[in-house]
Amino acid sequence: MLKCSHFWGRVVRYSSWKFPEEKIRNFSIIAHVDHGKSTLADRILQICGHEVDRKQTLDTLDVERERGITVKSVVASVKHTVGGEDFLLNLIDTPGHVDFSWEVQRSLTACEGVLLVVDASQGVQAQTMANFYVAFELGLAVIPVLNKVDLPHADVDKTMMELNQMFDIEFEECLSISAKSGKGVTEVLDQIVRNIPPPKPIDVSGGALWCFDASVGGHSGRINYVKNIGRVPILPGDRFFPCNDKSDLMSIKDVGRCFPDLQADPEGLLPGQIGYFSTLKAKSRVTGKVLVTDEKSGAKLTEDKSLPFNQLKNSTPSVYASFFPHTDNKGRIKEFEKSVDSLILNDPAVTSTRTSSPAFGSGLRLGFLGQLHLEVFSQRLRDDFETDVIVTSPSTSFRVDADDPSVFEFEVAEEFVPKNFVKEYQEMYSLLTVISPVEYSPVILKAVEERRGSYLSSEEIGDGRLIFKYEIPHSETIRNFHGVLKGATSGFGSFELEELDWRPAELVVLSISINSKIVPELQMITHKHSAEALGRKLTKEFADLLPMQDHKAAICAHITAEPDRQRGFWGSAFGTKSPNFKREDTTRSKANKKIDLQRRQKKIKAEKERLEKLRQIGNVKVPKDAITSLFSLI
Repeated sequence: MLKCSHFWGRVVRYSSWKFPEEKIRNFSIIAHVDHGKSTLADRILQICGHEVDRKQTLDTLDVERERGITVKSVVASVKHTVGGEDFLLNLIDTPGHVDFSWEVQRSLTACEGVLLVVDASQGVQAQTMANFYVAFELGLAVIPVLNKVDLPHADVDKTMMELNQMFDIEFEECLSISAKSGKGVTEVLDQIVRNIPPPKPIDVSGGALWCFDASVGGHSGRINYVKNIGRVPILPGDRFFPCNDKSDLMSIKDVGRCFPDLQADPEGLLPGQIGYFSTLKAKSRVTGKVLVTDEKSGAKLTEDKSLPFNQLKNSTPSVYASFFPHTDNKGRIKEFEKSVDSLILNDPAVTSTRTSSPAFGSGLRLGFLGQLHLEVFSQRLRDDFETDVIVTSPSTSFRVDADDPSVFEFEVAEEFVPKNFVKEYQEMYSLLTVISPVEYSPVILKAVEERRGSYLSSEEIGDGRLIFKYEIPHSETIRNFHGVLKGATSGFGSFELEELDWRPAELVVLSISINSKIVPELQMITHKHSAEALGRKLTKEFADLLPMQDHKAAICAHITAEPDRQRGFWGSAFGTKSPNFKREDTTRSKANKKIDLQRRQKKIKAEKERLEKLRQIGNVKVPKDAITSLFSLI
C-alpha cells in the first residue's frame, strides 16, 4: 500500500473558495535544480496563511527529503489579496532535474503562467533554458524571478543580462527576491495576479476535466489531480469517461482542492479551478487525458490542437532496466506487480512489460527517462511499499534496419538480430548542451570524446561562461554521465540532453560464460570499440566475487555480431579467469578430525541451506549477489 503523503503545516481555512474564473490564477514554479523553487513555495504558503513547520513543505516523499530534490509536482491552493480583492492562486511546485521534464510539462498544461526562478549567484543553467522553452511553446505568461539576491556572490545585473540575451526578457520585468528570508515574495504574488491571465473555460456541453496527475489514495480509491476546463461545476456523483473511451465510466466519490493536503468540498470544483477527485473504480489510467460527460464534447476537445493539453508530447523512455522481487514465489510476485502498478499511476512516464530470468525468476522490464529517474523509482518502491528489488544494469534501445525491409527497435541481447540479416544497426544520438565556465572546456571535451561524442559549437553568455553544444551517442550518457560532468567542472557545469537522430553503429553482443555455459543476466549489447575492455573487466570481477568452488572452473568473455541461436550468443573466448578452488569435506572439522554426529548433521543442514541460495551454472555455484554486484560495472 502506498503511504499517504501528509502536509506538515496547519492550513488556515477560509469560509468560501467559490471564486469566479476571473479571480483565479493557475501557475507553476519552474527552475534549474537547487535554484530555490521549493523554498519560494514555502514562503508563498506562509505569506498566504499557512504555518510552515519545516523546510520544503511540498517535498513530502522520503526520497525528496533524503536527496534534497523535488521529483513530484505538488498542487497547493492559496488565497491572496490585491487592492482589496481576494484571488485564488493554484500553485504547482515542479521538479528541476532533466529526468523529470515530462512531469514539468504535464503540470504546465494546467497553467496559464509560470514563475521562472533563477539563482542570481549561478545564473542561467541548462534546465532554465529547457523549462523556459516549454513554457514559451505553450504560450504561458513568464514572470522572471531572481532568487538568492542576498548571497554575497550574487550578481543580479549579470543574471538579468543573461535572461535578456537568451530569452529577450527586459530588465524591468525581473523581480529580485530572497525566498529564504521572504524579501520581495509579496511583490511576486502581486505580479502573479497582475500578469498571469485567468483561465478561460472551453465552451463545451457538460463537464470537462484535464487530468495531469494521479496517485493511490488508500480507502479513497484513486486520486486524480485535475483542472476544470469546462463551464459547469464538477460535483460528487458526476460520471466521467476519457475521450474516445466511453466504456471506462467512472463516478466521482469526492471532489475538492489541495492545500496541499486534500480537502473535500461538497460544492464541487468550479470552472478554471485546479483540484482533485477520487473514484473507487476505473479501468485504466487517465493521467494525460481529457475526461468528459458528453461524447460530442470529447470529440471537440481532442480535435482542437491549439489547446495546451493537446500539445503535450508523449514521453519516450531512454533507459531500461529489469526489476525482480527478492523472493520468487507467486504471492510475492503479485504483490510486487501491484506495487509497481500503483507507483506507475503516480509516475506515468514509466513503461512496463513482463520479463523473466533464470537467476531471478519473474519480473518487469521498466523504461525510464534517465538514470536518476530509475534510481528514484526503485527507492520509492522500497520507501513507499517496503518492496526490496533486484535491479539490473541500465540499458538503452537500439534500432535495426533489416533486409525484409523493416525497421524496429530492440534493447536486450535476446532480441539481437544476426548481422547477416541486417543492413545496419543504429543508435540514437543526442544533442548535449553544457553551460560552464570557459576554463573547464578542455576537460568537458575530453569527457565527451571518451564517450564517442564530438564538439559542435560554443556561444559566450557573459562573465566567462559559455554554452557548449556536442553530439554524443545516447548509450554513452546513461551510466553516471551526470556525475562525470559535475566532477569535470567542479560542480559549476550543468547540462541537458535532447534526442537528435538515429545513426549507424557497430554493435556486438558481449556474453559471459562459466564452463562454456552462458550467464543470460550478463549478456549485453555494446559498441564494438568498448566490448573487449568491458569483457576483461567483468571476468576478473566475477571470478573474485564467486565463493570458493569445490572444482576448477573457467569464466570467459565472448564477443559476436553473428550469434549462433543453437548455442546461445557466442564468439571466441578471451579474458579467461578462474574462481578460487578448494574441495571441502563437511564431515571433518578444521583440525581434520571426525566431528560428532549431531554437529555433522547441523553442518550438513547449514551447507544445504547455503547451496539452495546458489544457482548452478556450468557446475559452478553462483550466488545472486555475485551477479547483482556486477550490474554496477556494466
